Amino acid sequence: MNTFGQNQTEQSYGLGSENQAQTFGQENYNSTQWGPNNTPLAQNSNLFEQRSNNNIYDNIMTSNIQNEIDKQKKSYNLNQLGNKANLILDTIKYTGENLGELVADAQIAYQHYNKMNNVGKQLVKKYGPNQADGIDNYYHALLQCKLAQISPTSRDWGLRMGYGKEIYDYYKKKGNMPMQTIISDSRKDLKNNLYGSNIGYNNPYKNCEDMLDEFRTENMRKENIR
Repeated sequence: MNTFGQNQTEQSYGLGSENQAQTFGQENYNSTQWGPNNTPLAQNSNLFEQRSNNNIYDNIMTSNIQNEIDKQKKSYNLNQLGNKANLILDTIKYTGENLGELVADAQIAYQHYNKMNNVGKQLVKKYGPNQADGIDNYYHALLQCKLAQISPTSRDWGLRMGYGKEIYDYYKKKGNMPMQTIISDSRKDLKNNLYGSNIGYNNPYKNCEDMLDEFRTENMRKENIR
């Protein structure tokens, strides 16, 4: 017994019965021209038209974008140039306002650098060659920690100076040390810089020497050097 919905569906598609449906499918298959990779040529044609339309669309969009750029260039007047000039002046002014802090941060960095060198000489004198290895890990992190506790600006200057120092060291060591050693050492120093900076920034009221005590070498502990 056929339901009303089933008869309606079969008649609307012109199928009527399962045999007619199979016949319809076979005729459709036989009448189709097949191309490479067993793909119907009609589908290949549609695909070609679709790709062509996409290329045309892309060309139109590219043309519109270029026209917009040209329009903006033509409308670039003296007022916009004046705004650019004001932006440059504001940047120079901002740098000037922070110049004093940069000088102070540079002095702190220079003091840490001298202290690290003096500690290294002291340890080498007492314990022998290579007995100061590793102390830079502590002083790199310690400097950045202290600068980060001063202000966000000092923290920024500290990290920038750290990068500058590594660039200087690269050209200083280049040709005298294996390149892999130079790169590895710079990565280590930058990692310690960032670690110390984060510690100081997240703990502004704690003692940096205490927070970075794990970085002290065995010989530094023997001499109670912090």
